[in-house]
Amino acid sequence: MLVATIRPEFVLEHAPSGIVITDAEWRIRYVNGTLLHAIHCAAEDLMGEHLLVAVTKIPHHGALDEMVHCLVRLTGSPPAQLDSRIVPVKLPARKFLRVHAMPFCPPDSPPGYYLTFTDATR
Repeated sequence: MLVATIRPEFVLEHAPSGIVITDAEWRIRYVNGTLLHAIHCAAEDLMGEHLLVAVTKIPHHGALDEMVHCLVRLTGSPPAQLDSRIVPVKLPARKFLRVHAMPFCPPDSPPGYYLTFTDATR
C-alpha cells in the first residue's frame, strides 16, 4: 500500500485563512493561495513589495480603507507578540476580518512577521 505524504507547503496553500509572511522591513516573502484567490491577485504582483504598497495593488475601490489603516498602525508599531484585531471591510457586503500578526523567526531564517486573515463575520 502506497502512503501519500502531505507536504507542509500544501497545507499552507490551502489553509482556510489567508496567510502572509514578511521580512522585518514588512516586504512580502510569502502569500498563500487562499489569500491570493480572495484578493484576485497573483503572487508575482505582491512578492517583495512592502505590505502597505501591496495592499494598494488589490482592486478594492475604498472597500479596504479600514484594512489599510490597520496595516499602517501595525507596521508603524510592530507587535512584540501575537496581536489580534477585527477590521471591517466591504467585499461587496460588509464583513469583518480578524487579523492576527506576530513576530516570525523560524530557525535558519531572517526575522519577520506572520499575518493571518480570517472571516470573523457573524
